[in-house]
Amino acid sequence: MKMHFYLLALLLSVSFFSQAQIKKGTVLLGGNVQFYSQKAESPGPPLPYTTKNTSFGLTPSIGFAIKDNLLEGFDLLYAHSTSEQPYLQGSQILVARQRTNGYGAGFFLRQYKNLGSRFYIFMQGRLGGSYSASKDEPQSSGAVTDIKETNITLGFYPGISYAITNKVQLETGFQNLLFASYDHQKRTDQPQSGGTPSSYSSNSFSLATGLSNSFSGFVIGFKVLLGS
Repeated sequence: MKMHFYLLALLLSVSFFSQAQIKKGTVLLGGNVQFYSQKAESPGPPLPYTTKNTSFGLTPSIGFAIKDNLLEGFDLLYAHSTSEQPYLQGSQILVARQRTNGYGAGFFLRQYKNLGSRFYIFMQGRLGGSYSASKDEPQSSGAVTDIKETNITLGFYPGISYAITNKVQLETGFQNLLFASYDHQKRTDQPQSGGTPSSYSSNSFSLATGLSNSFSGFVIGFKVLLGS
């Protein structure tokens, strides 16, 4: 059984205007929180096992309206994930655990278009970088693996916003619906027996869309306009 939980319900904005459009000079403070959980159970053969994956992300941000309905801003990122993957060793099922911590920052531009009747559409472009460190213990080989990864991504995020009131908006969209990404990874395997560690690095570039797994990037948020 597979379960997905998405919590992106914190996008708070501080503004000095409360008109229908976002006026030049508006300052928006905000952020998002995302939680993901997946659990899969199998009766076997050879033995029953359970696979678990969870992740949590926090992204505070600040934006400035450089023109009416045009925002530029910056964000920070912290992410943590854990996974448990079973593997067979002899007649036993053991569990390999991976823990990852990631940090990042990005610059974004967002353009709003007023459709009338309290609806807006927007397109957001974001250039960001991140660094993550993972530890797998142990792998099926018995080694403890450390993975260091650096990533640079340019992504585009379309969405729609609805003004519930003059100060509260509900928005939704698909993060990184189209993106280009560069990734550098270094992996080090340390045998548990204390032998000589082995390491290698790789570089990759990808251009892709999120359409193959749209719900993994689907977000729902609120924006609260505060001011006179």
